Amino acid sequence: MTGKRATQLALLGVVILLVAGLVTGAIGAAITGRDPLLPTPGIHLAPQLITGEARGETTKEVFSTDFVLTNTILSSLITSVLLVGLFWLGTSRLKVVPGRLQSMLELIVEGLLGFMESVIGAARSRSLLPLIATIFLFVLFNAWLGLIPIYQSFGITRWTDLSLTELSKAHVTDVKGKPTITVEDLKHVVEAREAAAISASGKSEAAVEKEAHKFAETNRIEITDAGTIGKQLVVDGNPVTVEGQRYAGKAAEKIQEAGGKVKTAQAGLSAAFLRPAGTDFNMPLALAIISFFFIEILGLRALGLGYLSKFNFIGSLLRFKLIDAFVRFLELVSELVRLLSFTFRLFGNMAAGEILVLLSAFLVPFVITDIVYGLELFVGLIQAVVFAGLTIVFAAVAVAGHEEEGHTAAPEHKQPEHGGGHS
Repeated sequence: MTGKRATQLALLGVVILLVAGLVTGAIGAAITGRDPLLPTPGIHLAPQLITGEARGETTKEVFSTDFVLTNTILSSLITSVLLVGLFWLGTSRLKVVPGRLQSMLELIVEGLLGFMESVIGAARSRSLLPLIATIFLFVLFNAWLGLIPIYQSFGITRWTDLSLTELSKAHVTDVKGKPTITVEDLKHVVEAREAAAISASGKSEAAVEKEAHKFAETNRIEITDAGTIGKQLVVDGNPVTVEGQRYAGKAAEKIQEAGGKVKTAQAGLSAAFLRPAGTDFNMPLALAIISFFFIEILGLRALGLGYLSKFNFIGSLLRFKLIDAFVRFLELVSELVRLLSFTFRLFGNMAAGEILVLLSAFLVPFVITDIVYGLELFVGLIQAVVFAGLTIVFAAVAVAGHEEEGHTAAPEHKQPEHGGGHS
């Protein structure tokens, strides 16, 4: 097969996949009246718990004394183990003529070291390399691992049984002139039933209401067969459209026999076991705090307490140096704003990237998603370079005064020795 023929077949395959994506995706499904190939993606900005009785629920407590394991924490632990294992394997048996793994690791380290030397100089680069390289690789691996197709394919799906008898008593709303029982209506039924069960435990009314609402919100609905239903799903002589998550047994047939219309939907996951740590606000914030204190400690080590003088706007105010006080105040604000800029830059790009991948796969699967994947590979690399690069730049700024002072002091120190030698 010639190269031209192979290119033509490849382009034909891309066109076929593009058309298939348009037909089977949500856009094509809306036109043809069919269900889309993939379920509607569930977007969760907060991480989900994957252990304990509350597994599958999003975390809401800021501080807790209990041990919790979320999908983003597990993902960050896996990333850490992979990085440690990768470098241990690559450096456990160093060779003069390196193998593929050792060559790849040397290329990464030398590339990072060369980049640092171009910004902060060779003298400090080697001492700062471990932290900068860790930040760079941790951000990069977290971003790229999340793009593995099976990475977020396993998780927790929580269901609760709901009988058709209870369903027939649910609150009914009027949508486009037809009575409809929605998922929200079903949640009210689940909440009421759960509240009755919790009340038996003797808890307060407020606690019962809170727990029942939480249970209804975090559990998906399964409509089950409750026996003969007759005309239960006909309200005011009109058939009822039931919008559930999935149907068990012959429940769908029972609904149709009663004059109702069945609208099916795939189950989906309540919570994935693994989710890129960069999409959790806590991880970018933790890295920003580490980077912030690293820069401040570096400045203090280089300049001593004199490093803090550039933030002392109060002293300038007391001496009535208003412009100097304003400049020092801006310096303090700009130093603290780094925490926010570091955090939101990484979190915003990683969360937006995950949402973009999910939506592209839902709207137009196959080809369009591949393009988005390529874009996200590039974005992950850029974010790792930007985070590590800004840390290096700010570190260079923090010690710049010390280095300039050292350069100017050196000739004055050597001059008497030179003169003394001639005498």
